[in-house]
Amino acid sequence: MGSDNQVRRQSRWVELFDPETYYPVLERLSSYLTIADFLVLCQVCRRLAGLKDCILRKISSVNIRLRDFVDDPTMFRSQLGNCGALISGSFALNLFELSRYKVLYLDVFVRDGPDTDHFTNYIRETEKYQRNNPEVRTVESSC
Repeated sequence: MGSDNQVRRQSRWVELFDPETYYPVLERLSSYLTIADFLVLCQVCRRLAGLKDCILRKISSVNIRLRDFVDDPTMFRSQLGNCGALISGSFALNLFELSRYKVLYLDVFVRDGPDTDHFTNYIRETEKYQRNNPEVRTVESSC
C-alpha cells in the first residue's frame, strides 16, 4: 500500500514537467535553468526523458527567440531569405551557443540596393519599426 502511494506521488511530481499540461512550470524553469541543468534533471527519472527533447527544441528555436523583436518570426525569416539579409551580433552568438542571455538588439545586414529598400519597407510597414527609432539605424558599407 505504501508503495502505491509513493508511485502516485512520484507520478504527480513528474507530471508537473509535462509541457502540455503544466506549461507555465516548464516555461518558468527554462528561464532559470541551463541546458546542463535540464539534462541533469532528465536523468533524475526515466519519465522525464521526454523533457529533454522539448527543452532542446525550445532553446534552439529561432522563431521563439525572434518573437522578442518581431510579431511574425516566420515571415521575418522569409523576408531575410528573400533579401539575402543576415542576422549577426549578440543574437546570432546567443543562438549558436544556446545561451539564455537577454539580447537587446537585433543586428540585420542587407546588401545596399533594391533588397535594402524592400526589407526596409517590410520592417516599417509590417513590423512597425520607425526610422527615428533609436533601435533602427543604417550603417554605410565600406565595400
